[in-house]
Amino acid sequence: MQQLWDNCALPAEQYQTLYFTPLAQLLARVQNVPATSSGPWSGSGGYGDMVVRYVTCAVRLAKAHLLPPGAAPEEQAAQGVLWNAVVYWSALFYHLPLLSQLTGELRSGEPWLPGNECSPGAVPVPV
Repeated sequence: MQQLWDNCALPAEQYQTLYFTPLAQLLARVQNVPATSSGPWSGSGGYGDMVVRYVTCAVRLAKAHLLPPGAAPEEQAAQGVLWNAVVYWSALFYHLPLLSQLTGELRSGEPWLPGNECSPGAVPVPV
């Protein structure tokens, strides 16, 4: 999370609203969800770990590039923060389709879709 903040040019309040809060909400909803059935992301919380790794890497790499390519330097400077936000949100959403491959159910027997909020007291059980 510190790397994400270090590579963000937004003021703290905007960073909190546009970067940190959406990431924290996603991580809260997938905190025990694996990203894959085997490999480094297959354990409990693997999806969240993977998302944080990819988001921080993407933002760090984007900071090293002048976006949009081919634009005048003044335009690149003026749009730099916006383009970094585009890269961040793209990286944040990139792995969402993996959640559709998982199924689960609540202890009550109701279906649970990873990434969706559970009602208070509901506990997801892997199927």
